Amino acid sequence: MFGFTRSPASCCQKASHSLYKSFFCGLSCRLKNDYGHSARFLVNRDSTFLTLLGASLAPAATQQTISTCCNPLSTPCSLTIDSSIQQYSAAITICGLTEKCKDDTSDHVGWRKFAAGSLHTLTRPWQDRAINTLNSLYFPTASVQKSLKNQHLVETPSHSIAEAATPTAQSYQTIFEHLHRVLKIPKSPELAIVGFNLGQLIYLRDAVDDLPSDRKNSHYNPLLHRDLTECQSLAEESFQKFNTSLRRLPLKRHHESLLAIAEQTTSYHNDLIHSPTPKTPKKKKERSNSCWDRFDCFPCDNCCCDISSSSCDCGDSCCGCDCCSCGS
Repeated sequence: MFGFTRSPASCCQKASHSLYKSFFCGLSCRLKNDYGHSARFLVNRDSTFLTLLGASLAPAATQQTISTCCNPLSTPCSLTIDSSIQQYSAAITICGLTEKCKDDTSDHVGWRKFAAGSLHTLTRPWQDRAINTLNSLYFPTASVQKSLKNQHLVETPSHSIAEAATPTAQSYQTIFEHLHRVLKIPKSPELAIVGFNLGQLIYLRDAVDDLPSDRKNSHYNPLLHRDLTECQSLAEESFQKFNTSLRRLPLKRHHESLLAIAEQTTSYHNDLIHSPTPKTPKKKKERSNSCWDRFDCFPCDNCCCDISSSSCDCGDSCCGCDCCSCGS
């Protein structure tokens, strides 16, 4: 799990942005506590989304801890660190990285193959610890690994894009569906739908982004064998199911924040549904000294003024983009 989902915009969704930051930086601290200082750099938006969603479904609100994040000299702030869902998300993050390294080692050549192989060797002790954690939470680790290992069986010219995306989609379905066991809450079919369609969208995003290099290097890519309209139709359907099921979940808190994430994500990846149009270049946004901006800050064009947002809390000025410092 890496960075498909987007974060709430700091300029227009201030409350959601602050909450998201507490979970994002809290997960970074949890990775450091469970797997060592270097592991904190693996914090990402998709794992943060999983954590926030779990916290929204939990019977009791997660406790906040006043602490610094990655920079020990920074001002302490309220972070969400100690919870079973964060333990689960951190372990999923580690296992996701190692699976990604395996995939990159087989897909690439030269320095990229070497870098992926080296990183996989470096993180192997983390993987063993993460698998032990997942097994203790009764997660079907071996089943998911087997499914991903068989990815190549459906990556052939005769398979549809949906069929090629199925192993990834099913893996995400299992990850999100398992939240009910981690949190000890009733099983919800909507969790499975959210996970499956998120995994499908992530596969489509990779296919679109990797198309030029896959064509150049003669690697498999479903878009080399299928029409782009098939990908666009599947993406539109997946976004619709993802957003609908997310709204139907029995959330106990943080509803507006999850809605903001869904809106930002749908807007940001709009090119999966519609062919992208040229954009006017924007000035580079100045970064602050916080670890939040340094490690995984949302891009400048991820602004709520670009979407019809029901979760915007900056007032009427949003309609004219007066609140967006990134565009000035």
